[in-house]
Amino acid sequence: DWGTRMLASTSELYDPLIYNQGTVWPFLSGFAGLAAWEYGNPWAGIDLLRGLTTLTRDHSRGAIHEVLSGDRYEPMRPSVPHQLFSTSSLVTPLVRGLFGLDVDAVSRRVTLRPLLPAHWPAARIDDVPIGEGRLDFALAQRAGAPEITARYEGPSPAPELRFEPSLPPGVQDLDARVDGDPVAVEVSDRRGVFGVAPLTVEGESVSHVVWTWNGGVPVAFDGPRAEPAGASVGLRVVAADVAADGRLRFTVAGRPGYRYRMTSPAPLGIGDVDPVAIPGAAAAAGLEIRPVANGWSLDFAGTDGGYVA
Repeated sequence: DWGTRMLASTSELYDPLIYNQGTVWPFLSGFAGLAAWEYGNPWAGIDLLRGLTTLTRDHSRGAIHEVLSGDRYEPMRPSVPHQLFSTSSLVTPLVRGLFGLDVDAVSRRVTLRPLLPAHWPAARIDDVPIGEGRLDFALAQRAGAPEITARYEGPSPAPELRFEPSLPPGVQDLDARVDGDPVAVEVSDRRGVFGVAPLTVEGESVSHVVWTWNGGVPVAFDGPRAEPAGASVGLRVVAADVAADGRLRFTVAGRPGYRYRMTSPAPLGIGDVDPVAIPGAAAAAGLEIRPVANGWSLDFAGTDGGYVA
């Protein structure tokens, strides 16, 4: 729940208390989070980012420890409590993973690949420098119509903007409009990819982007997390895909004896889905699924033990 181990617990060399043989380095966890977003598992990226965020409150207020045990949620004794490169690991997956921000000042191109959690209604990222100019982005998530407003202030020409928003599994009929005008959208690896031509207005320039679609199931996961000095108990989303018959499939791992929540927030348009009628839900061995408000509870059968997929 607090990051990625240097070695898997199944390795014959694993030791949760040896510096390079099974401990958790927040610095490396940030890169693992980036990889999760890049390769289509935003739930794992959010899980890692959540763990890094919690580290700023539980052990060293406002900062992140250098290295933690691979078995218990506590820093190692030789760990530096205010380690700069560990603390920077929170910024990198937030900016480059969650928002997917990439600035190419030489080509004057800015790419935004937002992959916000399904239950976030809005977010902002401000004061992004590119040359002598600055960009602000405001993002909103509404049912079937996410929006981005990009505001540029600086010398001409304004940078070219490229948007690659993540699409919920099962999306069809994608449409994008910039300042009310339709733009061509290429769908690539569950992303809607389109660019905005460079603006040439002196001073302040604003572009308003809206895209709509049919279908799609935005999903979020939540549940218990490790207490200080405790073991991991949080849910892991191992993989997700859409099968050939159109079914959305998740592979998850959790701890027996714990209850988790899988939600699809009502504001994002899932109110017409009957959770009792989910095909195959009852067939997940060792997992009981019950409908709750805006989603489902996941109960792993048995007494507390190791993780079960």
